[in-house]
Amino acid sequence: MSSLVFSSAKINVKNRTLDLTTGLFYVHLVTAIPVPANSTVADLTLAAGGNYGPLNRAMANPSIQADGTGAKLVVIGNITFTGLTTDNAAPVQGVVLCKRTGANITPADPLICYCALTAPYTPPVTATDFTMIVPSTGLWKED
Repeated sequence: MSSLVFSSAKINVKNRTLDLTTGLFYVHLVTAIPVPANSTVADLTLAAGGNYGPLNRAMANPSIQADGTGAKLVVIGNITFTGLTTDNAAPVQGVVLCKRTGANITPADPLICYCALTAPYTPPVTATDFTMIVPSTGLWKED
């Protein structure tokens, strides 16, 4: 599986309780591939230790674009964790896009989508920049 849109995100976007055009978004690195039924950050197996922490997007919001087939894309651009270190022996499997619902990032924040790395990545012991190149098709393509 290279990516997935969480079931709760699909439902909540369709019933208009999750707005992807406003708000604050961030990404988490995960060391276990999530499943579609996961719905909040608490359901994830996150990278931990070292200087790891969720990364707020520098831009205001993801952009949502039609691709000419009626599908929508969520395009957020490349993701860089500067000087990343972790204490995990487990390699990073991918990144999860989340939406902050309150003043701070919490385990109750909703998940939007997961995008796998092309190969698992174990951050080295010394701080190293880690950049995930997000495909031009974005993280989410929904038919």
